[in-house]
Amino acid sequence: MQQGSTTTTRRSRNKECSSKYYGVRFRPDLNKWVAEIRVAEWKSVDKKVWLGTYISEQEAACAVDAARKILKCTKKKKPNFTCDRLEAYTESLPPELSLDNISDITIFKAITEFVKCKAKQYASETASRMGLPTTLPIVKEIQRTTFTPRVPMSNSQPAPAGDELTTSGTTVIQLAGSVNIGESLAKIVGVNRESFTIQSA
Repeated sequence: MQQGSTTTTRRSRNKECSSKYYGVRFRPDLNKWVAEIRVAEWKSVDKKVWLGTYISEQEAACAVDAARKILKCTKKKKPNFTCDRLEAYTESLPPELSLDNISDITIFKAITEFVKCKAKQYASETASRMGLPTTLPIVKEIQRTTFTPRVPMSNSQPAPAGDELTTSGTTVIQLAGSVNIGESLAKIVGVNRESFTIQSA
C-alpha cells in the first residue's frame, strides 16, 4: 500500500515539473526552468546538451529552438515558438569548432559551451520582445565610441547599467542590466575577451 502511494507521489511530482515545451522542465530545487536537448546524430559522445537555467518557461523554450537551429538538428520536431525571429536566425558554429571533430573532448566541450551561450543570448532577447523577464541583460547597438564608467572599477566589479563599451574599435553596445566586466561580458556579447579594452574614468 505504501509502495503504491510512493509511486503516485512520484508521478505527481514529475507532472508538476514537466513542461508543454520540448526540452524544458522545472527544477524545484533551483526554482527555475531548465533547458536541455538531445542530438540524435551524435554517436560517439554524450547526446545531451545542457542549455542552462532560465527565469521563465518560455525563455527556456526559446533557448531550445536556438540550440537546435545552431546544431542543425534533423529530428522532426516543431519549434517551441515559430516566429520570424527564429526563421531569420543564422547563428552557426565557427569553423574551428567543426562537428567532424566532435569526438575530441576539448572540441565537444567548446561546442556545447558555445551553443549554450548563444542559446541564452537568443532566448533572453526573444523573451524581452515578448515582455517576459530575462536571464541575461539585453544588449543593443548604440552610436558611441568610448566606455566611461560612472565610478572607477576593476574587472571584478559590476558595470552600472547604461554604460557604453567599444569593441574592436567599431562595435558598440549598451548594457540594460548589471553584469561583471571581462569574461562574463565577452560570453554574453559573443566576442573574444582580447578584442576589447575597458577604460576606467
